[in-house]
Amino acid sequence: MGGYQNKMICISCGKETENSGSLCLDCRLHSFGIKREGRLELTLCPKCGAIKTNRRWIYSGIGESINRIAAKLFMGKHKKLEFSVTVGDIDRNLKNGIAHSHVRVTQEGADWEYEEEIPYHIQRESCPRCNRSTGSYYEAVVQVRGFSGSGNATIDRFVEGAIKSSQEWVSSISRVSKKPEGTDLFFLKYKNAEHFARRIASAIMSELSVTKKISGRDNGLDLYRYTYLVRIFDIPAGGVVRHNGTDYIVIEVQSKLLTLINTSNGERMKMDPREFYGGRNSVISTQDLSEAYDVLYRSGNETHVVSQDGMSMLTIPGNYEAGRIRVVRYRNSVFPIPEEKIN
Repeated sequence: MGGYQNKMICISCGKETENSGSLCLDCRLHSFGIKREGRLELTLCPKCGAIKTNRRWIYSGIGESINRIAAKLFMGKHKKLEFSVTVGDIDRNLKNGIAHSHVRVTQEGADWEYEEEIPYHIQRESCPRCNRSTGSYYEAVVQVRGFSGSGNATIDRFVEGAIKSSQEWVSSISRVSKKPEGTDLFFLKYKNAEHFARRIASAIMSELSVTKKISGRDNGLDLYRYTYLVRIFDIPAGGVVRHNGTDYIVIEVQSKLLTLINTSNGERMKMDPREFYGGRNSVISTQDLSEAYDVLYRSGNETHVVSQDGMSMLTIPGNYEAGRIRVVRYRNSVFPIPEEKIN
């Protein structure tokens, strides 16, 4: 005796259906107003396969992350509709493709399933982990330069000491590049770069300037890359600088104070970094022009000195207490370096 099988008829389109209820699957989905908007936009790392979502890189559970992104493409008339998507195979070698996917629609405990062809677009971008391994990723660079325009061993030693002073700097610097004009330090995070730049700028006579430029866009937001330029005053005692048209001999350099001799009148003066760097400056000599002279005797208000090789004798106004002094001869004038006079 043959069995009897009830056949359901869709009340909307009249087609036979195996679905329970009065509507076939197509008509049911149509009544929900279900639609997909846009394509599946994926940012993948070509080196390790990580995926970027919500400005975060995902390194595990990548398939689940893609499914969640795809589910957000679907919507319907009713707020209580929920969507889950299982995205089919994606060819990562293609920039644009189609993934045969499975979609489940749930409403108040009941669910319906159907197949959907979802277009996708792949954008390739190296993730921070891979960039760090190659040293190519950074948010900011600290450029350490000498006021003289060239790098030197003193600046190199200062930078190396600053880096080693804290494990924070060691772990946050992706690479260091030494150049003839100075040193560039590439930081993974711009906040660490700012902290480092301000730290070294406060520890030595220098000028700090900050610039930024757009390096890209992410989720509609501009991304910036910062440059912190630290110009260290690297002219030694006995060197000569020109400030606002006047030449000065450098006597002493401190982090917050510069001691100079005005070559136009021989007066000693002190100048803070802001005043100095705020003027028109240029370098006349990066060499220590001072020479050592031994004091022969003092008479009246004069000090008589002789050069180390005995070939040159000078008479310097004022009585100086040291037995040996250093003297700069500059443009037919004589400028003693010692600070203290007897009278």
